[in-house]
Amino acid sequence: MEQPRKPAGSPGATGGQYDYDPKNGTGDLPALSARAKTRAERERRNREERGWIYDPDLLKATTGEHVGEPVCTPGDETNIVERYVGTLAKSVTKYFGPEQAEEVVRTYLDHTLVELRTCVAEDPTRCYSVPLVNKVVSTPIHVGKILAKPPWRLSEHRMRAGLRFKKRYLKWCADHHVDTAPSEIRDRLWDEELDAYVAEKRAKGVKFGRGLNYSDGRSASGSDRITYLDESGDEPRRTFKPVNPDGTPRRVFNGRKDFEVMVSRGLDAREHSTDEAERIADTGTISQGRAEATFKLALSQGLDETQVARALGVSDETADRWRTEWAMQSAPGVGDA
Repeated sequence: MEQPRKPAGSPGATGGQYDYDPKNGTGDLPALSARAKTRAERERRNREERGWIYDPDLLKATTGEHVGEPVCTPGDETNIVERYVGTLAKSVTKYFGPEQAEEVVRTYLDHTLVELRTCVAEDPTRCYSVPLVNKVVSTPIHVGKILAKPPWRLSEHRMRAGLRFKKRYLKWCADHHVDTAPSEIRDRLWDEELDAYVAEKRAKGVKFGRGLNYSDGRSASGSDRITYLDESGDEPRRTFKPVNPDGTPRRVFNGRKDFEVMVSRGLDAREHSTDEAERIADTGTISQGRAEATFKLALSQGLDETQVARALGVSDETADRWRTEWAMQSAPGVGDA
């Protein structure tokens, strides 16, 4: 008998997957897809084997043509990133300016290399080697693909319209010799660029849903409905009702602000990690034992280990040894052996 799906967050739910019946097993329930199985296994390992993607034994090839290749150290990885980040940022600068462009690229590379580590750690035929990291980091990439990936996850339409706005906005600031523009100016530029983008797409037969909005809440879909913000709960959400239950007017959903917030939130994800890492490591001159404890604490909290190691003055060799010890101690059963 097929069991109904339960929405994520409900009691006993499995995030929308089919539930397992303890009495009858899976019965005739459909098997999870390969992607869902991979995601579930990664979530399990992240819970039970903290730091497993940094285990040198998992990052080296144990079979195939890459056996014997040395694993790229965090220090080598940092040097590779620093070598190419300036070059990669050039294609992003026209949208974000030089300083923010580098942060965008660094954030993208942080997530890309974590994903690469994860894939290599799962495949015994691959090695997380210097040539592999160098190849991945040095590959030119368009800003659109960057913003489509975590931590931004912008939709294609929002990203493309947003990049037109960012380019126009930077030009306006340069023409007027200012660093920032008032919100009214940014709203006008957003609406004008969104108008041009929508017109170009519609001429090619593209249709829009309701996920892209003007600054006054109108949808790029052509609908006459205005989108408002319902801020009565913990998190603001979209609504088409113009008033709150008490009759007070709701704030209009501003598509321009939404784009700027999403871009800023993505950058904050990396800045928060860096700030926390520096806060943990900001202990002055400390003993070797305390430095080791601080470094392993950073690993357990998922912080930027290279930032912590640098702040502690720890060598790459020492950091590698502490990381391996921490990974082994975190693995189920190992610490009790």
